[in-house]
Amino acid sequence: MAYAKKSVKTDKVKKSDETRIKLEKLDADIADGNCKRAYLFYGEEAYLRDNYLKKMKNALVNDIFEAFNYHKLDGGDHGGSEFNYIIGL
Repeated sequence: MAYAKKSVKTDKVKKSDETRIKLEKLDADIADGNCKRAYLFYGEEAYLRDNYLKKMKNALVNDIFEAFNYHKLDGGDHGGSEFNYIIGL
């Protein structure tokens, strides 16, 4: 029986390709105005997170109605009722 050794480098390349494809899809959704109701951004890349949050905000939030239509939760202890209110549940 033969066993293939799993390459860490191969796994990183696969993960990199998957991430690239997901970011391309997110770019297309933002450009088309076809964004979902909620997103969860996480990971070590603060630049990517902040860049995509800025792109989404610019595409979706009219400056005139920002105070009414834009809610930002920065970590901390937010209750479920607050989150449900923000997303309209």
